[in-house]
Amino acid sequence: MCFGAFDILHKGHIFFLTESIKYGDVLYIVLATDNNILKYKNKAPYFSLNIRKKNLEEKFPNFIVLPGDEINFLCPLEKITPDIICLGYDQKINKNEILKKFPKIKIKKIKAYFPEKYKSSFFRKN
Repeated sequence: MCFGAFDILHKGHIFFLTESIKYGDVLYIVLATDNNILKYKNKAPYFSLNIRKKNLEEKFPNFIVLPGDEINFLCPLEKITPDIICLGYDQKINKNEILKKFPKIKIKKIKAYFPEKYKSSFFRKN
């Protein structure tokens, strides 16, 4: 399982997702809601949740894309209970909070893919 906004899908996202699937047979992508992007990034997404979901499903038809929860980001973990969570190099999620509630879940950090070139904030500016 992985989490993200995936607003403007770029090579950094594609690298992250193709690396994440290497840790299992199925990849669940929990997509940040529009409200949560606004809340945590202090800016509205460029694309709506439905468009972001469609873009991911077109690019990765074998992955399962789910909307995140508006209130509790752990909610998808409770429903699916994945073996592994993959985090991006710049994602700030409280690992201890996850491991406290789900001690069997492994957490993997995926390395960056040319972050000086492929970072969402760069694409939003242009």
